[in-house]
Parts: sequence; structure tokens; C-alpha cells
Amino acid sequence: MSLLNMAMLGCSATTGTVVARSRTAQRAVVQDVYSFGFEIRNRKDDEGFTIGYRHSVYIYPASSSKVDAWSFGFVRIDDQALVKRLFQHSGLDVQVGKTSGFSLGYGEQAYSAYDLTKSQVTSVKYKASDPLATEVDLQSD
Repeated sequence: MSLLNMAMLGCSATTGTVVARSRTAQRAVVQDVYSFGFEIRNRKDDEGFTIGYRHSVYIYPASSSKVDAWSFGFVRIDDQALVKRLFQHSGLDVQVGKTSGFSLGYGEQAYSAYDLTKSQVTSVKYKASDPLATEVDLQSD
């Protein structure tokens, strides 16, 4: 698959190892992505690259379809409305786009996604040891 195709799909590509698991939780969809080696991310709200280890957690509002799937090698990152993004890494991590910056060594970060054109209250309950208990509540005016 060419880099152009990956850019259009919104994915995580690597020359190392990428493993992902997408699951439907109680009131959310949780996607864990693990990479080791060189990873390129081009999702519009998580652009950048990592050299080393990275574990990313993408949390989305609940969907009507049930998901419980593993992906290996090439990982398609959902391009739906992200509510929360958490990640930890060891090595060099470079973020570009809205959240530009870099980190060398070990780091953990969490980002909340929001739409500035909407009045909305968002509640996210996530516990790393029990991702299936994740809950997302969205309340709009």
C-alpha cells in the first residue's frame, strides 16, 4: 500500500510492529494501538511520528454496531468524532498539526477533542485496567 493511500485512509503505518484492538465498551468504542519501531500517524487530530514504543488509546462515542477486532501490521484508525486520546511513549515522539511538539524519553499525555462551534458538555470515564467499562456522555444544547 502506498503512502498516498495511507494518507487518504487515516492510519498508523510502521516499519516496526503495530497491533490494535477495537472494542465496544458499555457506552463508548475504545481503540488501543500499540507500536514498536518507527510509526507514522496521519489522523487529522493525531499527526506525527514515533521512534520507539507508543501505546495510544482512542475513545469514541458509542456506536450502534458491536466491535471486537484485532488488527496487525497496518492499522486503520477510525476517522469518526474522537472524544479523548491518551498515549504513552518511550523514545522520540513528534506531534504536528494542532498539538505540535516533541518529547524524548518517556511521556504520557491525554487530549480532549471538542468542537468550538457547538455548546456541549462531555463526560468520559476511562480506566486503563478495565476499558470495557468506558463511558462517554455527550450533552448538547
